[in-house]
Amino acid sequence: MERRVRSYRALRDAGYSDLTTVRREDVAAEFNHRQFAVVDYLREESADSIRDLARELGFDEEDISEDLQLLSRLEVVTCETDGRAKVPRPKREHVSVEPLV
Repeated sequence: MERRVRSYRALRDAGYSDLTTVRREDVAAEFNHRQFAVVDYLREESADSIRDLARELGFDEEDISEDLQLLSRLEVVTCETDGRAKVPRPKREHVSVEPLV
C-alpha cells in the first residue's frame, strides 16, 4: 500500500493532479480490447451517448454499457445523464496503472 501512495504522490508532484490510479490486478484481470478502445476514444473525442460511443467504435451497445460500468467502478469514466441519454466522459484527465515492481 505504501508503494502505491508513494507512486501517486510522485505523479501528483510531477504535475498530474487530476489523476486516478488503477490497480494492476484489475487491469490484468478485467481489461480487454474494448475497454482500452473506450478509454482511448474518450481521451480524444466525445460521445453524445452510450449508443453513439458503441456505434463509433463498432461494438455492441450492451457490451459497451458493461465496459463503462467496469470503468466507472475503477473511476476511469463517469456517465452523466442528459435527458434520456447517458453521456460517457473521462472522470480524470490522467489514468495510471500502479507499478508492477
